[in-house]
Amino acid sequence: MANNDMQNAPEELERADSREAVQGAVHDAAGSDTDMHDDDRLGAENGEATSDTENMQDESEGSEPSSGKFMWKIPNFSKVTDHKLYSDVFTVARQNWRILIFPRGNNCNELSVYLDCADSKVLPPGWSRFAHFTLAVVHPFDPRKTHKRDATHRFFSEESDWGFTQFLKLSALHDPEAGYLNCDALVLEAEVTVLKETSFQHYGPNWQGWNYDSKKETGCVGLRNQGATCYMNSLLQALFHTQRFRRAVYQMPVETDEGTSSVSLALQQVFYDLQFSNSSVGTKGLTRAFGWDSYEAFTQHDVQELNRVLCDNLEEKMKGTSVEGTIADLFKGESQNFIECVNVDYSSRRTEPYYDLSLTVKGCEGVYDSFKKYVEVEMLDGDNQYQTEKYGMQDARMGVAFRSFPKVLHLHLKRFEYDIMRDAMVKVNDRYNIPVHLDLNQFLTEDADRSVSNEYSLHSVLVHVGDLHGGHYYGYIRPTAVEGGQWLKFDDERVVKVTEDAVLDDSVGGFDEHPTGRRLSSMKRYANAYMLVYVRDADRDDVLKEVTEEDIPKHLRERFEKERKAEEARRKERAEAHLYCTIKYALEDDMRKHHGVDLVSVDALHALRIKRERTVGELREELAAKLNISSRRVQLWTWVTRQNKTHRPDVLLSVNDDDRMLQEAFRLARVAEQEIFVRVGPEEWEEAEHQSDDVTSNDILLFIKSFDPATSKLAYKGCLVVQASEGIVEAAGGIKELAGFPSDSQVLIYEEVRPTMIDALSVKGTFREAELDSGDILCVQLDPPTSAPDGAPLTVPEYFDRVVNQVNVRVRKLSDPDEEGVSLPLSRKMLYDEVAESVAKAVNVRDPMCLSFTAYNKQQDGPRSHSIRRSPDLRLTDMLSTKEDHDDVLYYEVLPYSVLELETKSAIKVEWHNRKTETEAEYTILVPKDGTLADVAAQLKERVNLDPSTPIQIVDAWQSRIAKILPETVPVQEVSSYLDLFAEEVTDDQLNLGEDEFLFNCVHFCPDAGIYHFFGNPFRMKVTDGETVKSIMERIRERLEIPESDFSKWKPALVSYGRKEPLKPEDTVSRKQVVPNTFFGLEHADANFKNSLRSERAVKIYN
Repeated sequence: MANNDMQNAPEELERADSREAVQGAVHDAAGSDTDMHDDDRLGAENGEATSDTENMQDESEGSEPSSGKFMWKIPNFSKVTDHKLYSDVFTVARQNWRILIFPRGNNCNELSVYLDCADSKVLPPGWSRFAHFTLAVVHPFDPRKTHKRDATHRFFSEESDWGFTQFLKLSALHDPEAGYLNCDALVLEAEVTVLKETSFQHYGPNWQGWNYDSKKETGCVGLRNQGATCYMNSLLQALFHTQRFRRAVYQMPVETDEGTSSVSLALQQVFYDLQFSNSSVGTKGLTRAFGWDSYEAFTQHDVQELNRVLCDNLEEKMKGTSVEGTIADLFKGESQNFIECVNVDYSSRRTEPYYDLSLTVKGCEGVYDSFKKYVEVEMLDGDNQYQTEKYGMQDARMGVAFRSFPKVLHLHLKRFEYDIMRDAMVKVNDRYNIPVHLDLNQFLTEDADRSVSNEYSLHSVLVHVGDLHGGHYYGYIRPTAVEGGQWLKFDDERVVKVTEDAVLDDSVGGFDEHPTGRRLSSMKRYANAYMLVYVRDADRDDVLKEVTEEDIPKHLRERFEKERKAEEARRKERAEAHLYCTIKYALEDDMRKHHGVDLVSVDALHALRIKRERTVGELREELAAKLNISSRRVQLWTWVTRQNKTHRPDVLLSVNDDDRMLQEAFRLARVAEQEIFVRVGPEEWEEAEHQSDDVTSNDILLFIKSFDPATSKLAYKGCLVVQASEGIVEAAGGIKELAGFPSDSQVLIYEEVRPTMIDALSVKGTFREAELDSGDILCVQLDPPTSAPDGAPLTVPEYFDRVVNQVNVRVRKLSDPDEEGVSLPLSRKMLYDEVAESVAKAVNVRDPMCLSFTAYNKQQDGPRSHSIRRSPDLRLTDMLSTKEDHDDVLYYEVLPYSVLELETKSAIKVEWHNRKTETEAEYTILVPKDGTLADVAAQLKERVNLDPSTPIQIVDAWQSRIAKILPETVPVQEVSSYLDLFAEEVTDDQLNLGEDEFLFNCVHFCPDAGIYHFFGNPFRMKVTDGETVKSIMERIRERLEIPESDFSKWKPALVSYGRKEPLKPEDTVSRKQVVPNTFFGLEHADANFKNSLRSERAVKIYN
């Protein structure tokens, strides 16, 4: 079972947008902004919601739960632009509720729907409500297609809304054939049953809302939920309280492990924090070590699957260490699969290890019944006889027996099963008894080792609340696993004491019972046990022996304590952040290390944390101390981002500003950035009687770079102060000296205005006349330029042209888009043919013109759907997915023809289907631009070795359905490259139709979220008017050559996009039923299809 978590909406719109979460985002403990705003509502004409409340009950204290139903109609739904909408408020049991939706999805491609406590902001501290509710998108014509999901939740200040981020796919919601929107109006329904406090026993008597202190009350702390990691949290708590397992994890060597990718170290950190922290513990370090991204954190996986993957990972890492074999010693048992012939002396036995057992829930009263069913013997007789090598087909007994049970027994309860009547996976909420004491001796084989009694005590119960599509996990743990021991409930961050009766009552499932014993069918329990952990009594002292601080290696304790103190310091720093500001600064040494545009990268600036009330003089003193020089030599210049996006020093903060507060000084300098250039003056400044700056109002601070064509390097050389009225010729000597050029050399001087504007500077006139100002950059090179390597820039402008336009392109095969590929430094100005030559050389393709390129799709992280059409004037910058200054990706495909042919010809892609409707090959056919589909057909016949006179048809197939048969007279210019075409031979029976015969389009389909998923290759069958479905199906089976055993599972139906009319074998098909968008459907499973409402992504630990 892998499903999406029920969840609450984000607290703020801005906060939702800033989260790393994407599809599947879940929040188990983050409140929502529930203030009522007029502009949050949408309605008939101008934003007013319409509603209908029915069947409301308002009952007195002590009566049965109150319930009510609310309808909300949203007109013009497809035109809604609001990020989120609230319905009108409705009342159930004197409590105010409303529906909250995200029409375009809460960071996902699905409609997000929640139930919200409308008055949460004004309720008194410590308030809570407990309710079971159903949310629905109502189908206006067919109640059977109404999309519903339900949940049970306790609402309080931090979780004032609860529901489903992935409620219904937007594609299904807006599909006209699905029919959810009638006249563009969406109707939602909320049915709420408010439960009494006594119904929420599993929270225990110590529940005290958000201010509850788990450590103080229970001695334990919880784990914070990252979004949908409640399943992981409950499992980690169970493993943590398996003390022998925890001790082994501590003993795993990690001295040489990388901190961020070591699963062992991250798990040790989590366990250490659980043992010694006074507050809830985070798991981001652990999931980061797993190699998970934010998507994984917001995708709920199956807890049993994670248990297996995690234990396998740790068992592998324990090999060759002092704790090798611990996983097997704790969790491994052995079962024996056997087959015994009844009438001959033949048997087959195979012993296999297991680390957990999956027990059937459906039809079983409890754990003992499930074990009996597990070892139940099956008779192989009749058509199901067993094939022996020596005696042929024989009657036999087949079953499973247990040779041994482990010290710690993990039982997975099969709560999710396939329902053949519904043709879907469903959750089994049946009552299932869980014994606190379990005796498994009766299930051992006769020859099993019985020296140890296999009597167990219940240690942990992991509970799932919800349904197939959404849910929440929490765990009950009895750390001592002894009779009378205290049970604790671990629900993410909260840990509370509970009674054993409450644990068993909350875990068994079934139905809530009225005090009189009357069953309430409307109150089915959606919370029930999903995984059980038992500890063998004989091994309890070893398995659950307390882990002390001395059991933790000293290097781990020292490491974690150091990290804890560092975290406390960071926490203190965050708490005091409002008292400080961060001044970023750069030195000339930083500029010398920088060889790009501007003077220094913004990311390379140093940071100095300083109190906000400090003065300029105090900042000067602090910087001088860091540089170990006198403050007299420290000159401060504000740094500014100019309108042309360059980053330059601008205004001097002179010694006369030393008494000004920093914030005032920056304000007077008219700069928003708290960034400065620290210029270190000569030692003479230090010896002066009074500190003075060497810059006056008539002076300009210029920065000098020199360019060497031989090395293609532009290097920073220093800064100098010149007078604005000074002639450039007079200052040229100082510039050449700073640049390192001889005094008698001729130089070319350029101003670096911005990377794309490099202006030659005339030496005639003054600096003021040249419009130079403080912070400007002059780039100098010898004139004439020295020689440069082939292809290298010869002048400063050429150098910047290369810097600005060069991009590293990752070239990958279109057929293998996930490969590493080849990285090529290319210029954005390169023409298509130049790019092709460079790529061809890199990937060893002889003819560059046989390369076809496809751009990168950033949203899908893969290639775009169509290739780039060659043009001799097309440049690389137009072929890439972005104009930004970072690496890009380009996909290539080697064609069997030259792209030059596409200038005079059209390329038509078409699949060839054989008589069984199978795809044999895909061809790209080149025909003249003025050609027709007849030319395509002629070439296609040559490719598939058909006689030229053999008739074929070219079909436009849209989403596995036949849209139309394309006449051969259609010009290829009218055939869109977006069409999915296939061709097939026209059979004789299709050519010669009688008066009572017609062709029916056939499709393969399976259900998907209230509509139908079409797949496979469509085809046409000749049908006689009035022919029975049985006859048609038999002819289809013969044509497709499907084995009868498989074909018997296929169900015939008349099907359109959102409707299905099942057909019986005796039904007949008439010509009248052949209408547009109606098909003869073959309903069966698609092995490659993933149901849109379930997460099928497997759990993986990548490190």
